[in-house]
Amino acid sequence: MQYLKGDFNYRKYFVLFQLVTSFAAIAWLSDDLRLMTAFWGLTLICLSLLMRLNRKWKVTKAAAKVTSRYFLLSWIALACSVLWLFGITGEWTFSEALTEAHLSMVTGWQYFGLSLLIIIAVIVPAAQWPFQRWLIESVAAPTPVSAIMHAGIVNAGGIMLTRFSPLLHSDFAAFILIIIACISVLIGSGISLVHVDYKRQLVGSTMGQMGFMLIQCALGAYVAAIIHLILHGLFKATLFLRSGSALQHFEVPVRANERMSYFWIISGRILVGVLAIVFWLAEPGEGYRIISALILAWSLSMAWTQLVAFGEGKIGRIIGLIALVIV
Repeated sequence: MQYLKGDFNYRKYFVLFQLVTSFAAIAWLSDDLRLMTAFWGLTLICLSLLMRLNRKWKVTKAAAKVTSRYFLLSWIALACSVLWLFGITGEWTFSEALTEAHLSMVTGWQYFGLSLLIIIAVIVPAAQWPFQRWLIESVAAPTPVSAIMHAGIVNAGGIMLTRFSPLLHSDFAAFILIIIACISVLIGSGISLVHVDYKRQLVGSTMGQMGFMLIQCALGAYVAAIIHLILHGLFKATLFLRSGSALQHFEVPVRANERMSYFWIISGRILVGVLAIVFWLAEPGEGYRIISALILAWSLSMAWTQLVAFGEGKIGRIIGLIALVIV
């Protein structure tokens, strides 16, 4: 509320915030394919209106135009996949259309075509290559608009792929999704490293995280993807709403005892490496297990460095260690 004070369109922002949240919730809670498609389209329209709400800003108007075109492409791909699925199964609900009996009617090339349409519908709102331009240009919008966009709308790709997961049986389509997501991770990481603007750094981070989430979906780890998108939404919304305080934290803290911190870092990485190997060896036959072990090792290593190795004093390190043990 503090961010938008003084804006001429103050009340309209909150109306559109409510509409975006409500339409998105109805879209993903509905079992009806028609309702899901219609309300997802309304969500994208409201998001475009949010970006262009202040008509005096030429930059946001231009960004909203680009965004609208990309969103229209995404919605058309989703609508086509839903109509095609209805043409094959004769059902309008997820619970009926995606049963084994109806899926047996779908042939190999139809699986591929449906998967490809769903992938197009997903990668556009997720700002994946080559459709990342709309998210990069959207940083001109007010920060709360960016927060709701990164907290909910961008994450919707994981939900969409999870709901349509019985259709994603084409290995070639999964390979295409992994390639697109990997390229997006690299581009997003590059943006985060080279841009000095804080909001653009967050945009790059979002692209990378969404790419990683889509890789999880392509590998069949849908539960991990849903947990990832929930945590990412909470985390990224907080970062955007706190972006105004970024200038207060630019100084690098001076460590009193760098040698002791270095000892803690090495000890932690050895411990984390052992834990990751044990985790992998528990069930080495699973294809995704080694990727999970690498993710676990990297996450624990980063957390150990920040919470324990560079913890503020003995009490801070003890609290950080307890938090890691609980996790």
